[in-house]
Amino acid sequence: MDISAVVRKATVNDMPAVAAIFNDAVRNSLAIWQENEVDVAERCAWLAARELAGFPVLVAVGVAGAVLGYASYGDFRAYPGYRYTVEHSVYVSREARGKGIGRALLSALLVYAQDRDVRMMVAAIEAGNVASIRLHEQLGFVHSG
Repeated sequence: MDISAVVRKATVNDMPAVAAIFNDAVRNSLAIWQENEVDVAERCAWLAARELAGFPVLVAVGVAGAVLGYASYGDFRAYPGYRYTVEHSVYVSREARGKGIGRALLSALLVYAQDRDVRMMVAAIEAGNVASIRLHEQLGFVHSG
């Protein structure tokens, strides 16, 4: 069952929830590709760096005001030939998984990217994350390796 959420640009006030979602993925999955947890100050610095580089950070906020997930993208590789290619991330809080939040975030991220002439979006998904693979396939992504 999908739940209602609004997707909007993230602010520093969202970073405690973003850090909590990130840290849950570090502790309980292979999805984040990182072994170290972060604090709110690090996520605020991350947000500032993303904004300075012109990259989006979006959050999905539920009717009660809680951040249910976040999404962003950044450079895929730092070579000129990849200037139209980005790698994205979508993370959803444990409580909101399977309720349409990932789809809402990724759909909004795709629109944001199209509006900025991004031509290729890459997702590095751990092979056991069937839900993420299925979501990406439903939104037109193709497995390539």
